[in-house]
Amino acid sequence: MRGLANKLSSLKAAIKTWNKETFGDIFSQLQQAEDKSLEAEKEFEINPSQENREIMQKANAALIYSTNLEVQYWKQKANIRWLEKGDSNSKLFQAYVKGKRKKLSISHIIKPNGAGTSNPSEIKAEAISFFKNSFKQSQPPSFEPILPLIPMIISSEDNLRICTIPSLDEFKQAVWDLDGNSASGPDGFNGNFFKATWETIKQDVLTASQEFFLGQPIPRAYGSTFLTLIPKTDNLKRFEDYRPISLSTFMSKINTKLLANRLNTILPKLISKEQAAFQKALLKAFGFTNLSTALLMANLKGSFFSILLNGEPTGYFKMERGVKQGDPLSPLLFILAAEGFSRLINQQMDSSHLLRFNSGQVKFPSHLIYADDIMIFSRGDSRNLLKLKFTLDTYLKASGQEINLNKSKFYTSKKTTTLQIQHMEKAIGISRGKLPFTYLGAPICHGILRKEHCKDILGHFEKRIHSWYSKTLNQMGRLILIKHVLSSIPLHILAVHTLPKSIIHTLTKYMANFLWGQKEGAQKYHWIRWSELTKPEKEEGLGIKSLEDQHQVYTLKLWWKARTDVGIWGPFVRAKYMKTGNIKEKITDSPTWKRICRSNALADSHTTVVGDDMLWNGEPRRMGRSGGIDYGAYTYENLERELYWPAEKLRISITGAGGFIASHIARRLKNEGHYIIASDWKKNEHMTEDMFCHEFHLVDLRVMDNCLKVTKGVDHVFNLAADMGGMGFIQSNHSVIM
Repeated sequence: MRGLANKLSSLKAAIKTWNKETFGDIFSQLQQAEDKSLEAEKEFEINPSQENREIMQKANAALIYSTNLEVQYWKQKANIRWLEKGDSNSKLFQAYVKGKRKKLSISHIIKPNGAGTSNPSEIKAEAISFFKNSFKQSQPPSFEPILPLIPMIISSEDNLRICTIPSLDEFKQAVWDLDGNSASGPDGFNGNFFKATWETIKQDVLTASQEFFLGQPIPRAYGSTFLTLIPKTDNLKRFEDYRPISLSTFMSKINTKLLANRLNTILPKLISKEQAAFQKALLKAFGFTNLSTALLMANLKGSFFSILLNGEPTGYFKMERGVKQGDPLSPLLFILAAEGFSRLINQQMDSSHLLRFNSGQVKFPSHLIYADDIMIFSRGDSRNLLKLKFTLDTYLKASGQEINLNKSKFYTSKKTTTLQIQHMEKAIGISRGKLPFTYLGAPICHGILRKEHCKDILGHFEKRIHSWYSKTLNQMGRLILIKHVLSSIPLHILAVHTLPKSIIHTLTKYMANFLWGQKEGAQKYHWIRWSELTKPEKEEGLGIKSLEDQHQVYTLKLWWKARTDVGIWGPFVRAKYMKTGNIKEKITDSPTWKRICRSNALADSHTTVVGDDMLWNGEPRRMGRSGGIDYGAYTYENLERELYWPAEKLRISITGAGGFIASHIARRLKNEGHYIIASDWKKNEHMTEDMFCHEFHLVDLRVMDNCLKVTKGVDHVFNLAADMGGMGFIQSNHSVIM
């Protein structure tokens, strides 16, 4: 690893020299090119000779080249992810860069003692002190109450999968999976460099990664990380109002990406349904070996932070606790840490030590977790809240995490008296909040979503449209901003709420006015109706998402989840509202359930129930228990050669009927004289133990979305076998089954 780090360091110095000698000051060169082009044009106007024509053309070519260099410079600085094409205006990129710099600049901060300072040296010292304490181990953790709740379920095969030395193919896949345009770490090399120079550096980077998996310590050149501070709110006063995002070296990201890919395969057996220093103890409790644990924790234990303050690296200190936001592995480690909390609070509530929120006959979930946001549902009497506080304190001592009391609230019904609220605040140590509040981008309110609840989304739209870069966009750039940014803003709300029609109309009006633009402060004429623009491009529209269509899509998705989800939400909804198996609404039901009920007729007309499975009609797509399969990746020859589908790509179980159907078809083929076809069929009959490879088995064998693609000369086997097995009805309803 040190060898690669030294090579990259030498290369960085050489690139700086090359950049200075080859490109130099591109801004002064652009100004010189403009002056020369203007002078050449004047000379040609005075004396339009062939020689002056050539001089003018060369000067214009040099100007275009210098202009393109400036555009590329600002474009790289801006790194606007949603704008891949449609605008080469350097003013846009300059405005974007200047806006980002202004947003990230810190010129004033309030100290813990309440005094403010604008002194750059004091701001730097305060930043180092705050974030050094944030990532410092405060006290020895107490694991004893948590670890007995963690079952040892990681097998030796799981540990071997994590610790195996990566191959070149696996390593390359990890490199290409990472975002090449993401900001680089202290070494200055991002993913695009590794991809562009892959053939030259692949052996060096593979060797370095293999050294990591052999357990060699991470050198500081790998572990050095920038912390860039992203504002959490518009009202920035203290450093706690900023979110520290880690800008790690790309080599460390590759190693953590490899580990994350491997850990992802075994994560489902570790985590509870509530969520998808402490991490190390938890990993061992689950059954991870010392080597597996060391590899998973190495990137955290070997990290050293420098804070990017107004673009300048400040401080250098070791990371002792927490995770690195922006690192591929950190979210998985955080999930594992939160699993300790999930098992603790479930044990407390299942044993009735803590009392659940009373929702009648239907058992209410104990809690929900999304990243570092936890929502707990509990009885509100003081005795129960004191027990809940003790449970939280137990977890905090074990994990080293802390609760942000300023941002934590509890919520009660309107009938709760002032005296009861005071007792509750004293017991739990946090203050009462009021509805509505925003959670994961959507307002949480009592009853239906009203116009006054949508101020945040309207403000978000206006902020984007009137931002520091939007006014420099041409129409194509505005279209891309609408398609990829603006039309996506309401999706979190549409997924859980019915937006008022007046709000949908206002948001649509914002997008339409923004697309057509303004002239001298007045809106330009809208030459085409908005309903025409929201049609797909193949129907001569622009492919803009219609908010009404998106609302209907999410309504059908809620309906589908209510029928098929096996997590927490689906079983709860079915137990509360579908006791008889029917979807019907009552006047007292929640707005979400009423929304589902009103889509029932439409959803029913697009689904087919076959056995225990529910299938979505339409395109060749089966909705249900898993995601799609790249059925073109394996052919009949793969089966004959490999005899199985790779387990890491596909794990499929089938019903017992599968083997019976396959044998039945084989016997009929043979009895009716189709010996050659029967022989070909028998070559595949062993596959019934795992899966079968033709479309008409989708129901009876319950394979995933699609089946194996076969090559010429094999279709006749399956087509005739379909008739032999009495499968004609499935073939005739191909669009339903597939």
